[in-house]
Amino acid sequence: MVKHEKFSGGKSYGKRTPRYSRKLKSVYRSAALRSICYNSPIKDYYDHLIDEKKLTDQKARNMVARHIAKISLAIIKNGKKYKPYEKSKKILKEAAA
Repeated sequence: MVKHEKFSGGKSYGKRTPRYSRKLKSVYRSAALRSICYNSPIKDYYDHLIDEKKLTDQKARNMVARHIAKISLAIIKNGKKYKPYEKSKKILKEAAA
């Protein structure tokens, strides 16, 4: 990757290296978009962010992507199967009542 020199206000900002993997970012963002399309606990979480917390669509998708990243890291570390949060189930039951 070619580094470009970027100047703003007399400071150079172009020599910084990215602190994340662009490929992983695109994987998690596409996983978020895909999981929002189908009925799943992650879609329920997305709907909760949109309806209850009044987040914009873009912010809610970013939160879902971070949520998926957090879940996948926990699965890798612990080696256990994924179980949806009980807290999210309680929130959904209260919303339905």
